Parts: sequence; C-alpha cells; structure tokens
Amino acid sequence: MPKTKSSRTVDIVYPVCCGMDIHKSFIVACIAVTNESSHTEHHLKRFSTFQKGLRELAAWLKSFNCFDVCMESAGKYWIPILML
Repeated sequence: MPKTKSSRTVDIVYPVCCGMDIHKSFIVACIAVTNESSHTEHHLKRFSTFQKGLRELAAWLKSFNCFDVCMESAGKYWIPILML
C-alpha cells in the first residue's frame, strides 16, 4: 500500500519561546517567534556562562519579549540560568 501524506497541524501554544542547551562553559539558545500567519522564525545564539554572558542572554531574551524557556542541562549548570 503506498504511503500518503497527511496534513497535520500543530497548535501554537507559545508564540515566542526559547530552547537552551546548557554546558559548563557555554549556552546555545534558540528563540522561535511565530507570527499570526503561523510562520516561525528561529534565532540562534551562543553565550558564555560567565556573568557577562548571562547578562547578555537575559537582554537577548527580553529583546524578543521571550518569557517561556525550556532548558536541557547535565549536572547543576542550569542553576545560574534559573536565577536570571
């Protein structure tokens, strides 16, 4: 039987959100911004885990009005980011 393409849709719950991969010395963050037409733009950036980098990360998130974040981290490297 041939495979058919299905037309599935995904409901946008958070129109602006960020996913972060947290390492010991750096953070990779991706902000997804979805407009009213359901077009999503992705913005990817790398930050240091030192104070200056964390301040830059906070300012970057604010510049997109991003308040919803999902983090992936091993160990306790996520704690300083949570305290932003």
